[in-house]
Amino acid sequence: MRAPRSLPATIIYWVVVLLLCVAVGEASVRAWGFLPVYSFQAKGIPYTLRFKLDQDLLFQFLPDAKHSINSLGFRDRNFTVKDSARKRILVVGDSFPAGLFVLPQETFPKRLQELVPSSEVLNLGVQGYGPDQELLVLRKYGAALKPDAVIWSIFPSNDYNDLIKNRLFKQAQSSELVALKPNAVSAELPLLRSSMLVRFLLNKHFLPEEAEARLQPILFVDSEAPAPVDAGTISLMKEIAKNFKAEAAVLNAALLAVVIPSMEQSQQGASADNSLNLATVALLKEAGIAFVDLSAAFAGHPEFYTAEEHHLSVAGHQAAAIQIAEQRGATSASPLLTP
Repeated sequence: MRAPRSLPATIIYWVVVLLLCVAVGEASVRAWGFLPVYSFQAKGIPYTLRFKLDQDLLFQFLPDAKHSINSLGFRDRNFTVKDSARKRILVVGDSFPAGLFVLPQETFPKRLQELVPSSEVLNLGVQGYGPDQELLVLRKYGAALKPDAVIWSIFPSNDYNDLIKNRLFKQAQSSELVALKPNAVSAELPLLRSSMLVRFLLNKHFLPEEAEARLQPILFVDSEAPAPVDAGTISLMKEIAKNFKAEAAVLNAALLAVVIPSMEQSQQGASADNSLNLATVALLKEAGIAFVDLSAAFAGHPEFYTAEEHHLSVAGHQAAAIQIAEQRGATSASPLLTP
C-alpha cells in the first residue's frame, strides 16, 4: 500500500501542478497570438469597429465584412494575388484615405483607380495612424503586396503630434531610426498574457482600468501638434521620410507623398498657419521624394470637408484623386506615379 505524502511533499506537488497549468495556459495564449480586443466608434459614424492591441503597430482593426474591413484590417476588399496586367498602387495613411465618412468606393484611393483604370489601387489607410505606424505598415505588408508605386498620405496638422504621442521611434546619434521598446502598448501588457483573460472574466477589463485610460488617447485622439513643433520632432519626421523612400526602393516601387491641408487652412487661405505643411514639403524635397501638395487646390473649398470631424467629403476625395492624377501625369497609358 502506497504511503501518504507528507504535507511538504503534497504542497510541492500541487505547486508544481499549478505551475504546469499556468505554463500550458500561457503557452497556449501566446501561440494563439491573443491580445486585448476593444471597440471603437468615430464621432459621427453610426457603427463601431473592433480592434486589437498590437505590439508593433499599437493597434489593428479586426476583419468586419459588414463595414468593409478586410482580412488584414484595412478598409478595402480582400487583397488578391497581383494581376500582372495591371500596375498596383498602395496608399498608406491615416483616416483621410481610410475615409470612414464616405463609402469605400468614394475614397480618393478608389477614385484614383477610376481615373487610372489600368492600375489597381489598394487602400491601406487606417483611422488613427501616424507616419510612424504607416512606415511599419509598408514594412509589414509591402513585400507581399508587390506594389509598383506607393502613395504616402500626410496630414501635417496632426501627424507630428502622432509622432510625439505614439513614441514608436527615436533617433540614434547617427540620426537613424531606432524602435522604442517597450512602446506605449507593450509597456502596458502584463508578463503573463493569460492573466488578461482571467481579469476579463472577473471584471470585463483585459487591463487595469488606469492602463486602458492611458492607452485610449494614444490610440485614437487626434490632436494638433504643439506650436511650434520642436526641432527633434521635425528631425524624426525627416528620418521617417527617408525610411519611406528606402522601403519603396527595396520594393522597386515609385514613391509619391500627398500633403493634405486642414479645413481651417482651406477656409483661411493666406492667413492660415501653414508652417507644418511648408516644413513637410521642405523635408520631402530634401529627401528627394516626389509630392503633391493639395493646399492650393483646396484653398477656398470648405465643401471638400465634412462638417463632422472635418475629414474629406465625397467632393474632397474626388478632388484629391483628380489632383494626384493630373499633377503626376497619370493616365491609362502611363499609370505609374513616377517622379
